[in-house]
Amino acid sequence: MPFNACFLIICNDSLASIKSVVILFLVFERI
Repeated sequence: MPFNACFLIICNDSLASIKSVVILFLVFERI
């Protein structure tokens, strides 16, 4: 699943985690 890959990236980069949180919010808003 793409979410797993995103989580791996988040663990690798702390800055990416911030962007991932924003993306997650956008996804939740869409749902």
